[in-house]
Amino acid sequence: QTIQNRLQENRQRKTELEALQEQSKTILEQIKTQIDQFVSKLFELTHKRKDAIDEIKTEGIKISITPISNIVKWKNCLQKEFGRTTFEDDFMKISEYILCKENNYENYKAFLLFILTSEEDMLNKISTELSLQPRFVALWKDKSSNGTLSALVNVIPEDKIEIKIIQNTEEIDINAGSPGQKCAALLTLILNIGDNPLIIDQPEDDLDNSLIYNLVVKSIR
Repeated sequence: QTIQNRLQENRQRKTELEALQEQSKTILEQIKTQIDQFVSKLFELTHKRKDAIDEIKTEGIKISITPISNIVKWKNCLQKEFGRTTFEDDFMKISEYILCKENNYENYKAFLLFILTSEEDMLNKISTELSLQPRFVALWKDKSSNGTLSALVNVIPEDKIEIKIIQNTEEIDINAGSPGQKCAALLTLILNIGDNPLIIDQPEDDLDNSLIYNLVVKSIR
């Protein structure tokens, strides 16, 4: 009788576990669907930014946007979330891998699935493929074991925006430009966006007379 009772309990438990397995599969599919929708929303935001830039009539500057590709900023945010300033190379390796655009950001989607489900298969695969330090991998496993891995979903990758100054036939990255070139490029953007009242303190700083006349005065008029 005892054995029969145990068999009955085990059959009931098996039925419950099978039902939970089906629920788990359904939830997993729902998570994947939500991830796809989330990433598509990021792309929508990029397109809206591109549309806004296309409406700006600028001379002398060129702006380009690459969706969710600001790898350096994302890496820095990731390090901040871990509270680490070390493992610089490993954080960069994993960031470049996750935000790889060559496969339509499937790595990023897989990463989101990994941090939301705490499955270690992806981590083991990445650590082997990228030759990550064991102590660095341990950081991720610790975050998984203490239940804080899912917080990384808030580290949202941003678009990479590149601004280039066009001088004659040469294109100069704004970060490599002189203070005057940077000022001229940014003023061109500011003075061409929106129709609200605008207050700028000393807009002629770092500009030569020709730029003040051709850019600032002309735009204000």
